[in-house]
Amino acid sequence: MEAFERIVSIEKLFEDAPPEISIERYAGHADQAAQQVAQEARNICTEVAEKIGQLSEAFNLDFLPPTHEINSQYHELSKYSRALFPFLSPAYRTLKRQIQTYLKTEIKFDRKKLPGLLRDLGVTIEKAAQLQARQDYRKILGPLYKGHESDWPRIERLVNWSQSLRVAVRSEYVAKGIIEAYEHNRETILRYACKVTEDVKRLNGICARAKLSFSEDTDIHRLLEKKSPVNLLMTSLNNMLIAMEGYEDLLNISLGDIHKGASAHIEAAKIKSRYAVSFADCFAAATAIREKAEIVTGDPEFKKLEEQVDIVWI
Repeated sequence: MEAFERIVSIEKLFEDAPPEISIERYAGHADQAAQQVAQEARNICTEVAEKIGQLSEAFNLDFLPPTHEINSQYHELSKYSRALFPFLSPAYRTLKRQIQTYLKTEIKFDRKKLPGLLRDLGVTIEKAAQLQARQDYRKILGPLYKGHESDWPRIERLVNWSQSLRVAVRSEYVAKGIIEAYEHNRETILRYACKVTEDVKRLNGICARAKLSFSEDTDIHRLLEKKSPVNLLMTSLNNMLIAMEGYEDLLNISLGDIHKGASAHIEAAKIKSRYAVSFADCFAAATAIREKAEIVTGDPEFKKLEEQVDIVWI
């Protein structure tokens, strides 16, 4: 009967899914390491965002020069931090004007304190750029990951939902397949869950009339061993239990088929976007790639797909 609980939990997951899942779903969120990666990325990005917030009190971040120029200005200004009359130097005056283009007007140009701020600014902006470009984070968190500017509550809602789905279906592979074709799979799973719920209600009704306890004695075979003078109810009970005994296998098969079907369609669409061949041929190629098989054909149209799949010509 454990399969019923799984089906009910999956149904509830889809009913309570975050509203943005339809548009911003990402299969990588079901990766086993996704929550850990999200937490790690959030901690680092939050630290950088806080530092940028502090620096924005002194600098206008919309007018910053490239990072290498900020670092160069830091080194140059450091040379004048103890000079007696730096304003006599044309180079100093030019440097001051350059820095003042992004230094907030209410901030005093203090040649002793500014080098430290410029150093922190250069380091922080460079770190922010590196964070935004981190491919290991992007691979798991998807397009919603934007470094220190990421919407972390939204990312965490999607990651947590995807992780719950992975646990419910007991497979990262299947969970990713469901997410890739979310809308289609949502309808399929909810329809299937509805049927299961109806059958469970029927079984409870049969057990009640036969004076059997379905809730306390959930082992199918032990229930069948119990005797009842009502042969019709026992026959109905027997048929229902035999049918329901296969639900767990049906659940696994249906989810596996959902993933394979969704994956094949997605791969076929990718091939179609790159090559001028029929969708049927693209689907055949996608299936061959997935199954690591060869295509045996004499159709010349497949010549366009030779770099994608192994072809045996006849």
